[in-house]
Amino acid sequence: MTFLKDDTGTSSATVIYANQTSTLTEIVGDGSRDLILAHGDNIAVLASSSVASTQIGGNLEVVVQGSGDVIVTNPNVHNSAFFNEMTSPQTMTYDLTGLVTHNLTVNGQDLSGFGSSVALYDGPEIAHGASGATTYMYGIDAIYGTDSGDTFIGGTLTNGENFGQEFYAGNGANTVVDIGYGLNQQYGNQYFNSAVTVSYAESTSGITVQMGDPAMHVVAHDVTAYLDGYVFHGAATDMLYGVQDIQGSAHNDVFHNYGESGILFHSSLGDDSYSGDGNAADTEVSYEDSGSAVTINLSGSTTNGLANGQAIHDGTYIDSLSCIEQVRLASDYSGKL
Repeated sequence: MTFLKDDTGTSSATVIYANQTSTLTEIVGDGSRDLILAHGDNIAVLASSSVASTQIGGNLEVVVQGSGDVIVTNPNVHNSAFFNEMTSPQTMTYDLTGLVTHNLTVNGQDLSGFGSSVALYDGPEIAHGASGATTYMYGIDAIYGTDSGDTFIGGTLTNGENFGQEFYAGNGANTVVDIGYGLNQQYGNQYFNSAVTVSYAESTSGITVQMGDPAMHVVAHDVTAYLDGYVFHGAATDMLYGVQDIQGSAHNDVFHNYGESGILFHSSLGDDSYSGDGNAADTEVSYEDSGSAVTINLSGSTTNGLANGQAIHDGTYIDSLSCIEQVRLASDYSGKL
C-alpha cells in the first residue's frame, strides 16, 4: 500500500473540473492500493497522473477532512472516501441522471475518461454545510459518513459503475434517499435490489431495522421516494427513503419487514434475527458475504443442533429466520438447506 498525505503533494496544481478552475494541492497515487490523507482544503487526489496506469490497480482510500476537493480514481475497482473525521453534517449526492459530464484537466493534461471517449460523470458530490464548499468525486463507490447526522442521496446507476453506491452510516441520525429502488442489478458476485446499500458495519452496537412504513415521503431530483423504514442504532434513528438493501453491524441485530416489497437484508457478523410478513418476494436475506459455508435448517425440527429456522454462518454465528421468502447463499462455499 502506498501512503500519501497533504505534505507529500505538489502545491499549486491547476485543476479544471465541473466548469471550475482551481489551484489545488495535488496528491497522486501510483495506481496500486493507495491510502491518501486529504486533511487540508482544496486538495486534488488522483489515482495516477498517467492515463495508462489509471486503467489498472486501484482500491483508493481517501480520508477527507477539508473541503473544496476534487477526487478522481478508477471506477473499475472498489474505492472509498472517509468523512468520519469531520465533525459537521455532510450532504452527499450522486449524479442521478448520468447526463452531466465534465472534462478533467490537471496542469494542461486532459484526463477525461482516463483515455476513453467518455468524459467524467458527476458524483458523488459532497456539500460541506455552512462553508458553501463542494467536494467533487469520480470513481468513489463507498462513502463513510460522519457521526453528526448526514444526508445521503443516491439513485440510478447510468455511468457504468461496477459497484453500487454504499453509504456506511455514522453514529448520528442520518437520512438516506434512494431514487433507484427496484434496480435489481448484479455487481461482481453479488446481487442488489437497489442502487444504494446502507451499511451499519461501523456501528459499535447492534441495530434494529423496521421496514414497511409508507406514511411519509420526500421528493429528491423530481422523484418521490417514500419512507420505507427506520434504523435504530445507539441513541440515533435513521430514516430510509426508497432504500431496499441494508447491511447490519458486527453485533446482534434485529431486522423486521412489515410488508415493504423487495427488501434485501445483507447478513453480517453477530447472532441476528430476520423476520418478514410471509408475502411472496417481500423479504430476502443474503449470506453472500459469509466467510464460511452457510447451513439453514428448514426441516421443521431441530437438526444437527440447529433449531428450525436457524442459520449458521461465518463459522459460529447463529441467526433466526421467520417468514423469509428467499435466501442467497455465499457463492464461494457450499451452503446447505
